[in-house]
Amino acid sequence: MAIVANEIKARLSPCTCYKIDPNKPPTPENLLCFSEGMIGTLTDAQEREYCPKKTIREASPEYQNHIQKFSLLGKIMKKCGHIKDKHDFLVCVEHEAEKLRVSR
Repeated sequence: MAIVANEIKARLSPCTCYKIDPNKPPTPENLLCFSEGMIGTLTDAQEREYCPKKTIREASPEYQNHIQKFSLLGKIMKKCGHIKDKHDFLVCVEHEAEKLRVSR
């Protein structure tokens, strides 16, 4: 979730986005977007609100690899992020990482 540092700039600037999966269409669920006036990557909801204009860039192979890792971590945290106990959290992370590794 991005932090809005400058509301006016965030609303008036086009977003710079990269496809998470380069073979899928550029939907909010498949884009990693940044906006001037905001700190961090935008959530899908923020993208819908702050990105009426988007510049979709092709990522270098190294950056695409980084985006894929970021996406996988996001999927793991959606499942495990709410767990307060450190041991249970780590068990969940290992389990989810293994599921993702096997499905690839």
